[in-house]
Amino acid sequence: MPVQTEPLLLDRYLPHYDVTEVDAVVIDADPETTWQAIRRSDLGRSPVIRALLELRGLPVRLRRIVSRRPAESALPPLTLDEMTRAGFVLLEEVHGREIVLGQISRPWRVSDPADRAPAVGPSEFAAFDRPGFAKIAFNIRLEPYGSGRTLVTTETRTATTDPATARRFGRYWTLIGPFSGLIRRLMLGLVKADAERHGPMRRIPKMAHIEGEIEIARPVEEVFDFVADERNEPRYNPEMLRAEQITDGPPGAGTRFEAETRTRGGTVKMTIEFTEFERPRRIVETTQLSSMEIHGTLTFEPVAAGTRMRWSWDVEPRGIMKLMGPLVARMGARNEQTIWTGLKRYLEGQPASPVHA
Repeated sequence: MPVQTEPLLLDRYLPHYDVTEVDAVVIDADPETTWQAIRRSDLGRSPVIRALLELRGLPVRLRRIVSRRPAESALPPLTLDEMTRAGFVLLEEVHGREIVLGQISRPWRVSDPADRAPAVGPSEFAAFDRPGFAKIAFNIRLEPYGSGRTLVTTETRTATTDPATARRFGRYWTLIGPFSGLIRRLMLGLVKADAERHGPMRRIPKMAHIEGEIEIARPVEEVFDFVADERNEPRYNPEMLRAEQITDGPPGAGTRFEAETRTRGGTVKMTIEFTEFERPRRIVETTQLSSMEIHGTLTFEPVAAGTRMRWSWDVEPRGIMKLMGPLVARMGARNEQTIWTGLKRYLEGQPASPVHA
């Protein structure tokens, strides 16, 4: 069955057109966050867009120089609101779904005010057919795209009101069209960056996922309590130089540790915090390092041989480490197996706990 979507608002205002161009981007932010970015993004932040808009407006400035009229000091419109103040008409807007703007003009020439197109409102835009003018309309449309993502499309349509104008506009668009397309693509890039940077539902890039399990021939309570006290790790992990508890009380939710581990390039300090704590079954923790942040869960399950311990870590990169995801995944998996094998060896090498009748 085909997917049913809402009709384009753009079709109401320029259903018949000579030229159309469409660009799209998938944004890792929810539709509302993306909509706010679209309404607020300032294209002037991009020096490339500024240069292209200046280039597109060059005929206007040349005509003003030749006619000895003062140059306009204002920059070209750089936000949607500024576009409506600079000659575009807000044809229709449905919050969070689509916005349509249009203009009736002679963009290939600079006319005197008396020769400009009449003011045309949204209800008259589609029917306007006075010879000598071009109609330009464009939309920005949002659609949910999976979980927490948004598909943004923008379409620009142009139509002329008579054959002679079509030829004039065709020459103009041959020169300006490629720059207009580049501006649209850069605009989508800015919106994507704004939405993904500021969105409360933005995705956190995960560099690597690491998981594994091991069986230890010791009771589950013994294994849990030993692992829950991070100060024990230097006993079974030779790379861990020190681990100190920096909060008061026995281990539990909110307990924090500071640790220092050995690496090939020296030492690395880290902070470990337990965010969830269910003795003797589960510990959820976050580890902060200068180069990454690690979120993970340790689970402890009683089995016939003693305890099955599982680990599951999500590694989030910082800086240059973002480029090394596959390598970190392989190294992390190997290191985790080494650490927990050391734990198994250490605990199984200790005298068994006395059993009380």
